[in-house]
Amino acid sequence: MSQAVDWAEQSSKEWASIFQDALTQRTEFTKTCDALPVSGRVPEFHCFLNGKVDRGTLRASGVFELEVRTSPAGLVKSNATTSSQCLLAIESPVRAYFDNNYPRYPEGTSHLRVTPLESLNSLSITDTPSIPNNTTNEPNYLALLTLAWGYVLSAYWTATQNGKICYTESKAPYNSSSLPDRLPRRHILHLNTPPTIHFSNELQWWRAVLAPGRGWEAKIDRQGQTWLSPWTVENDPESEFFIVTNNDSNLDVDEPPGFQQAHDILVEFTLRRGLQCQSSVALMAALNIPTHNLWSLPLRLPRPRAMSRYHSASAEDTATFQRLRDQIPQLVTVALFGVESILRSGFFTESIHSLSSGQWLQPAVVSWPDSSAFAAEIGCKRSPELAKWWIGMAVSGMLSRKSVVNLVGDGMWPTNLGACIWMGATDSHFCTVFDRDVGIRVRGSGKWATIPRAEEALILFTTSGDGPQGNLIDPPICPWRPPGDVRLELSKAKVIEMAHINATIRLYYNDWRWDEGPRAVDVHSPAFHSASFDQMVESSGAVTRALLGWLEDMRGSEADFNPELEGLKDQIRRVEEDEDVGGSNNLSDDISIVNPTSDHHLPSLRGNVGQEFDDVELIDSWNGDINEFCGDGSFGWCGLDAINSGLSQLDLSPISKGEAVRILSVTERGVEQDGLSINQLEALLNTKGMSVAIIDISSKKLFRLRTAKHKNSLITIGFCSAPHFIGLEQKSRDMSVDEGNEICRTMAERPI
Repeated sequence: MSQAVDWAEQSSKEWASIFQDALTQRTEFTKTCDALPVSGRVPEFHCFLNGKVDRGTLRASGVFELEVRTSPAGLVKSNATTSSQCLLAIESPVRAYFDNNYPRYPEGTSHLRVTPLESLNSLSITDTPSIPNNTTNEPNYLALLTLAWGYVLSAYWTATQNGKICYTESKAPYNSSSLPDRLPRRHILHLNTPPTIHFSNELQWWRAVLAPGRGWEAKIDRQGQTWLSPWTVENDPESEFFIVTNNDSNLDVDEPPGFQQAHDILVEFTLRRGLQCQSSVALMAALNIPTHNLWSLPLRLPRPRAMSRYHSASAEDTATFQRLRDQIPQLVTVALFGVESILRSGFFTESIHSLSSGQWLQPAVVSWPDSSAFAAEIGCKRSPELAKWWIGMAVSGMLSRKSVVNLVGDGMWPTNLGACIWMGATDSHFCTVFDRDVGIRVRGSGKWATIPRAEEALILFTTSGDGPQGNLIDPPICPWRPPGDVRLELSKAKVIEMAHINATIRLYYNDWRWDEGPRAVDVHSPAFHSASFDQMVESSGAVTRALLGWLEDMRGSEADFNPELEGLKDQIRRVEEDEDVGGSNNLSDDISIVNPTSDHHLPSLRGNVGQEFDDVELIDSWNGDINEFCGDGSFGWCGLDAINSGLSQLDLSPISKGEAVRILSVTERGVEQDGLSINQLEALLNTKGMSVAIIDISSKKLFRLRTAKHKNSLITIGFCSAPHFIGLEQKSRDMSVDEGNEICRTMAERPI
């Protein structure tokens, strides 16, 4: 439990630093990275799709066509595919409110601190500064423009899906020439254009876009019912818009504009008022509307302000605006696949494993700021290449604390390969198969050789291609890397083969193909509503159990057996069957070497368990006294105590329990139950530029790992038949490297 507390405290400090940096950062939208980092990868949304009904929504799907490259080549089929699905239509929309504080910015940099863990139920980053309104006089068209872009994107969707768009009976009121005497709480838009048919079209369009409730509907007919555009919203009737014109319009216009006409109306409005930057930001906000509808998250748009004033746009504003408009067919694809993965990528960190994921997430989630602008800066700090999307999410209200709790929750979400491949949004450990060559590090040798679970999981996924198309299995619902090691020989055959030849594998994206066969996927992850420490630990345990369950389904549960416990059982079995021992249940003083052959074997004893150890080499016989420097006798920690006694004698800083569990990706409870193996002690000492040497107390023979990284910089420890590691007085070994190697070669040839 103390290790879990350490993880939580460290995570709080890291998030406090991120929040503090975000307070002093101001991201300019037009100077951020392109909305589509690799635009050539993202497919256009341009084909007719039937879709499939899934829990009150209509879903479309398709197939990622991938290439598998291995080194050496030819280990697996070179083609692979994996299916994915997106939102195509909805039954009922969310409501849009106009109470977002964007673009209010925090002033100053003070008052961010980490709450001490005096109470395990109050872990948070507290005292975020108040957010004064420092933009009162600036015109804010963001809400109006976001709603307008929602119509334009719906018109594009309607055109591709053979749908129709129509006005409803609800319309925003308007008046010509002058304002009514009383307009309580209304948002006023001034339209000053000549009285032409074009003006009448524009006026009627704005009346529909700004109407209370729904002023327009975009529909398609599928699966025996009518569906709405994913960009449909209902405006809050409490926040009414009012349009003021400079002329009377007596022309009734019943035919709503299609995509191109609506696009032109909005572009002309934008250019006439110099709103290119705000309109670009609003387009990014409108792209979030399908995700709001999918997750039933109300839009929280910025309160309109000073909409009679105009801006003066820069050339950079205009260029950004034009580029985003040109990318609409691709941006629609990204929007329909959902932007929640972009948000989650800001919380995901590859260095965090599943057992510490709850402690990593919750300090950020429960301390998330109320200011949308502040929240956007946190996202821009974490994912600068996706800054435009974070700013758009701030405008739509997706960065509210409630939304973050719902979308990030307890850290359990599926891997979104589309966001990873198309946007570079890494929200899962399994995204790394597209970023680098994945190999397997083998620790030890023989039947007890182990490999990291994190690498095994990636190899199992990338080599799972089945059938002529190489259909890959779905990644687990848990996005985090699994902790610890597993036995190599009990993994799948392809994993074993690749480990033995030091092979690597990587996936490359080729293409996306739309199809008609979406698979039902549980996209609604359970929400997390508390910051209690127990729930942090439980959420970490839940995601770990899900991940281990996926691994067991892939290659069975045998590889997860405790190798040290199994080694001790095997050692006892051999002793009981040995004729010289006569079936004794007691461990003899002579069984340090359990299988004397040309290879040397050494039981790696730890705590109350042990493992047969097949990759040691004999260095020398120990001809000195054995002076013990035992540790505090903590159950399971005797190995750490032993190497720390050696480090202290050499004036090197010891390794704390907290450092040990982080380096080894284990838990403190796990060490207390299972102890530490020689492989793990070697890994710990490697961080100090040292390797481990082991004295068999009964025979006084000195061994080290064949794979020892520092063969002539050794910390010597002992083990006895308790079984137990003990610290020893460090004997000076004045020999050259060549002399040491010669002793190793000579002694390794002797039978023991």
